[in-house]
Amino acid sequence: MQNAKPFYQRADFYTGVAAFVLIFISFANYVANGATQYNGGRLASSVIALSAVSLCLLTLALAFDVLAGFFPKTEQFAEYTRILKYAVFVLMLGSFLELIVTETNFIGNMFASVDPIDPIYKVNYFTVVIAALASCVCALVSGLLQSRAAGKTAENSEVAQ
Repeated sequence: MQNAKPFYQRADFYTGVAAFVLIFISFANYVANGATQYNGGRLASSVIALSAVSLCLLTLALAFDVLAGFFPKTEQFAEYTRILKYAVFVLMLGSFLELIVTETNFIGNMFASVDPIDPIYKVNYFTVVIAALASCVCALVSGLLQSRAAGKTAENSEVAQ
């Protein structure tokens, strides 16, 4: 990765930051407002665990990107950021699917209208779901952009030789 752009000029870094913000929004909103009468007042530990691990892995990936920009000897760690971003995608996809599965009573009640649902529950739920799904997309796009940039760098170094 000798001819690679610095991290602050790469789109994959900023889509990774967007994924981090969306994961944090989803995680914080779920922890603060996820316990409702429709899920027995309990939060799904799997959603919390998957989101927390995703936050940690994405923080590590972004830190590797920044470190590689400031310290050229740490570029070997920057090679792993693509793998970490794909892992974040898989974990957040699992978190999103688990969120859908654990809230089936709530989703069914929204469509069947058996009990009146407070509108704030709907807003909180859709905020969590949309942020989780958007973070999946951002993490995947970030990993793909980084793969593309790594491929271009490899092609440039082969042409130079």
